[in-house]
Amino acid sequence: MAFNEELLGSNFDVYPKCRQGGVMEPTPDAIPSFRWYAAQTRPHSENKASAHLRRQGFDIYLPRYLKQRRHARRIEQVAVPLFPNYLCVAGDVSTQRWLSIQSTIGVTRLVRDGLRFDQYLVATSCRQCRDPLCMVGCPVGSIRRRNSLEVIIEDWCIGCGLCARNCPYGNINLHPFEVMAEDPEHAGRKKAVIKQKATSCDLCTHLKEPSCVYACPHDAAHRVDPKKFFAEIVAQGELK
Repeated sequence: MAFNEELLGSNFDVYPKCRQGGVMEPTPDAIPSFRWYAAQTRPHSENKASAHLRRQGFDIYLPRYLKQRRHARRIEQVAVPLFPNYLCVAGDVSTQRWLSIQSTIGVTRLVRDGLRFDQYLVATSCRQCRDPLCMVGCPVGSIRRRNSLEVIIEDWCIGCGLCARNCPYGNINLHPFEVMAEDPEHAGRKKAVIKQKATSCDLCTHLKEPSCVYACPHDAAHRVDPKKFFAEIVAQGELK
């Protein structure tokens, strides 16, 4: 693999952080209110997504390298993305509509890392906003409040993704589920199909142990009392 310095630019060393963690620290010459994120794109849509994001006023960094390609008995060099299906995007979250990134042509989602304290990742759940933006515009009314004011997503969600794009905290995600649907090729029969549904973490408040904690094969997920847990970590000097 031959890297081209002109194509990669001078900030190449920071992009592995962007690719793996989803968040990069701003470069020294960047505006302080700007923040970098990794955006996942549709296959072979990096250039299309980059063009549409630039039209919206976002800063884009799409590192590429020169790759040899054999075509029509000829060998030529073409510039291809260093990280296929990903690009880095920055913007001022205080003034720009950064949620529009996820609805941009060519972009599938904005990669966000969540809350992090030193080496500890903290799960985030629905914040039960006083005026939930996620409930605005749902075409089938599947996201609503219970009498307890808890925001829930009903099973008849059609997976349009509007609520996920509207959530300012990134706490709603689309996940594939297997459901039984009518088989158009065989009248009266049903077959298993994969459909998307919006989901949000409620920290499994109705269970003794969260499902993610139970299922983790490496015993890396735990439910703790944050005040007590981090107080002990700080007292031991393990948290910087």
